[in-house]
Amino acid sequence: MTLQWIRQGSGRRLTVFFLGWGTDANALGGFDPEADDLLAVYDYTTLSADGLARAMAGYPSVRVAAWSMGVAAADELMPLTGADVEAAVAIGGTATPIDARLGIDPAMVEGTCRGWCDATRRKFDMRMAGGRAALAAAQRLMSVRSTADAQAELAAIIARRHTPSGFGWTRAIVGGADAIFAPANQLRSWQLASVPVRIVDAMPHLPFGFIGTAGELFG
Repeated sequence: MTLQWIRQGSGRRLTVFFLGWGTDANALGGFDPEADDLLAVYDYTTLSADGLARAMAGYPSVRVAAWSMGVAAADELMPLTGADVEAAVAIGGTATPIDARLGIDPAMVEGTCRGWCDATRRKFDMRMAGGRAALAAAQRLMSVRSTADAQAELAAIIARRHTPSGFGWTRAIVGGADAIFAPANQLRSWQLASVPVRIVDAMPHLPFGFIGTAGELFG
């Protein structure tokens, strides 16, 4: 697991942003944390709460954002840190990411992992962004991690098969045009957990053209 500071030094409030599978901090290239410090978390090949707890230590206020497979990582790790979280928003994912009704069908996830290569990665990125033109516009947000690295991470996520921890999510944001995590499954998952949901009809799986600031995310 990688922790990467995007902004550090205010000491007042920290946003911890758990990113999606296969991504890196490039995904936050257009995100404005406003007055918050910003810590990116990605690469869930291994998980550790210790470094995360140290990074949050000393902040009087912590907010959590999590996208895609990062939702399950946050759901697993945040309760272990003991942090007092002001708000926690899930975007385009669920705490049960590998599930036919509440996430992505296991057969699809396993097939993606087996067949992962440069060609399938390009197709996945296009679906994630919402089409060829949208991907071209979002190219600076794409990961520079290797294809093999992403495949190893997905294999580890499959092996862990996370189940919900009871972490206190305060809101979920669901993209109506999400072609990765079925919107109906996201809605079903969050409704069962009694978490309020905001639907953004035109938003694909990649949310950063629709959610660009901390205010838009947490407000």
